[in-house]
Amino acid sequence: MSLPPIPAEYVITASFVGTMFIAYQSRLNGLERERDRDLFLNEKLAERTHLGDIWGITIDSVRFREKDGFLYRKWKFLTGRISGETTVVVRYQNTTIPGDFWDTPALQHFLDEFKVEVDHLQTDDHLDPTVARFKMETTDPDTIDDFFGTLITMEQNLR
Repeated sequence: MSLPPIPAEYVITASFVGTMFIAYQSRLNGLERERDRDLFLNEKLAERTHLGDIWGITIDSVRFREKDGFLYRKWKFLTGRISGETTVVVRYQNTTIPGDFWDTPALQHFLDEFKVEVDHLQTDDHLDPTVARFKMETTDPDTIDDFFGTLITMEQNLR
């Protein structure tokens, strides 16, 4: 019993589909994931300290949350760029700073005018040392570190 020959179009189509699937899987495996960025930020920023004359800030931990949605996933697949928000937990050094400190007009202006969006989420001033949480719309460790360094410098200049 002999089998009929396979048409060339079927072989070419099957080869094309297989090649596209391999390329797609390769691209997906090469993209940075939320967990990878989280580990990278923690490695880069953990225990980074900025000290001023009166007070200082030590970065305790960093948590990254990637954006989601159909359009974002397509954009990430095409460009390879990851985007989302970063929550930074810091410890105040040498002094306790109340949570309403961040509601003052000068600091609100600083938060609003910084190069990325920054929100003060919460200050736990009942702890020793005081712990505060900030949310930033960036994934760049240098920008996160620069925010706290600029904050210390600004506070020294205001005195």
